[in-house]
Amino acid sequence: MNSKKKNLATRLEHCIMPTMTAMTILLLSGLSFAAAAEDSVFTRLLGEGKQVFAKAKESSKPEDYQRAAEILEQAAARNPKNAEVHYFLGYAYDRSPGVLTQEAQPTPNVPFAQKVASEMAKAISLSPRYEGEIIALDPYSKLASAWGALANCYMFRGQIDSVQWAFEQGRSQGAYGPAWLEYTRNVMASCEPDAILFANGDMDTFPVWFLQVMERYRTDIVLVNLSLLNNAPYAAQLKRNYPFGHNKLPLTLSDSEIDSLRRLPWTEQTVEVPVKPDSLNPEGVIRWTVKSTLRGSLRVQDQLVLDILRANRGQRPVYFGATVSRANLLGLEEYLPLEGLLFRLNSHKGERIAVQQLHRNCFDVYHYESLSDPLWQLSPDLAKMGQNLRSGFMQLAYFQSTQGQRAEAKRVLDFMNEKLPESKLPYSSPQLKVELDKLYKSVSE
Repeated sequence: MNSKKKNLATRLEHCIMPTMTAMTILLLSGLSFAAAAEDSVFTRLLGEGKQVFAKAKESSKPEDYQRAAEILEQAAARNPKNAEVHYFLGYAYDRSPGVLTQEAQPTPNVPFAQKVASEMAKAISLSPRYEGEIIALDPYSKLASAWGALANCYMFRGQIDSVQWAFEQGRSQGAYGPAWLEYTRNVMASCEPDAILFANGDMDTFPVWFLQVMERYRTDIVLVNLSLLNNAPYAAQLKRNYPFGHNKLPLTLSDSEIDSLRRLPWTEQTVEVPVKPDSLNPEGVIRWTVKSTLRGSLRVQDQLVLDILRANRGQRPVYFGATVSRANLLGLEEYLPLEGLLFRLNSHKGERIAVQQLHRNCFDVYHYESLSDPLWQLSPDLAKMGQNLRSGFMQLAYFQSTQGQRAEAKRVLDFMNEKLPESKLPYSSPQLKVELDKLYKSVSE
């Protein structure tokens, strides 16, 4: 090629290459704009779905949750790798016309339970340390709750084989693992034989039922879920038969009286309940003030708790889980010393903690082997429950320090730090860590 042609070729090459690069950039820019547009649509759909879900929480109408689910399904189709959309979609399925655990006679709906569990499993797979917005339970807890709710539906019908099947399905997806079950065994091991145990929500209820059904562990305990207790047929069933064990729930009310319970107009008044007489209460009666619990009334659950206590007459030990809110304790706090993961109903006032039993539970009864389970760090719900273990140690050490037993208090805290290291069980709040450091310093000086 002569020099003139070569120079022409070089000039053409220099002209073509920038043109091709520009075209490539234009194409890539177009793809970016398309992706951005798709992301924008996904963001809009997710935001709209969450907004409709929030409105559905106010209306409590299943059809509103169904509408939220329809919008979130579109969002999930556009971005199936977003953990938050699967989490919200699972919750929308849970509260749309499917498995309605709060019905008087809930209907088992296996496809809906599977859809709820599937979405939670997807959220976990995409984001093991889920960082999206939390509605009530984290994805790990909601996965267990989905199958527990289905088991509850079967329980209402006395279909124990189906209850076992539902729990087995949950276990196969990773629910009811070592961490939750060890924590729950610790709770149940705190109870004396034939105990009545009041629990607050899903994750202090379903794992108990799982252990009673699947492992036949502590079937002497009757667990009473306070949320379900607002549905009178639930209480009537427990009165006739506790399907997870061999004890029945004591009640003075007849089945028809239970069925007719509604919110009871209530003004603050003194209530009496018989207890087993002892040296500290030879009369065998406890008295305390009960205030209204819901806008000048007592809820159905409150009326039934009082009736259970009256019918029991102190014959069986009564416990409230450490997770039960103060609003659900009916003003009984002065009669409920802490024993670790539980408060036990006492025959007398004055004890904030049951020192000997708390010490025994923390040192001799509770197990801590499951701290190697990464779920303690992945599930915020479980981590919060784990703080109840720490709280028992801290309250015991604080009591000992006020009694001048600083060396013993330090031994308690050293044992706690050995069994519940921060590296395996993170603190639920910085303030808790600050309080512990102050307490440790005061007993170490």
